[in-house]
Amino acid sequence: MDIARIHCTLQKLLARRGYTTPDPVPPTHFTVHRDTDNVTLLVYRAPDDSRVGVGVVRDLVKMMDEVGAPDSILLTAGTTSSATSSIHALMATGKFIVPIIPSSLLFDIFEHASVPHHRMLRAAEVEDLLKTRKLTLDQFPSIKMNDPMCRYLGGKPGDVFEITRNRPTVGYHLYYRKVVDGSLE
Repeated sequence: MDIARIHCTLQKLLARRGYTTPDPVPPTHFTVHRDTDNVTLLVYRAPDDSRVGVGVVRDLVKMMDEVGAPDSILLTAGTTSSATSSIHALMATGKFIVPIIPSSLLFDIFEHASVPHHRMLRAAEVEDLLKTRKLTLDQFPSIKMNDPMCRYLGGKPGDVFEITRNRPTVGYHLYYRKVVDGSLE
């Protein structure tokens, strides 16, 4: 597996989320910070290429608490069903762990020609959009948390993405999707 390419895509992913990224990427786990709102994210690489269980999730939550990180990226080959249930239950407490298979970072989905540009809107932008269009958030089409772009950009339930598509008949067109809860595996 091309570890250098995975680290490069991981750095781009973190930068697109607004985090300062270490260079080089540490091999096991590290924290990154976003200066605009002083948020910490923990990135944890599972010790081997097997699926992780509840014990690893429990340890990861302890590390998140120690560094004050409400969110985490878990680089792993997969999670057991009990670990997936545990990760899903954590969302009710405000902690988000997003499992990402390292091989999925061999290419940058954000730069793929078939994937339209996605941008997560800030809360003030969502409020303006709702007022301007005289809509409620429930009227937006949805995008699940397990969508690759949602995982990539760190979308959580209630967030809204602005998606720019280029259509041959109408040119560039904006549309919006709200993030809804969905399976993380």
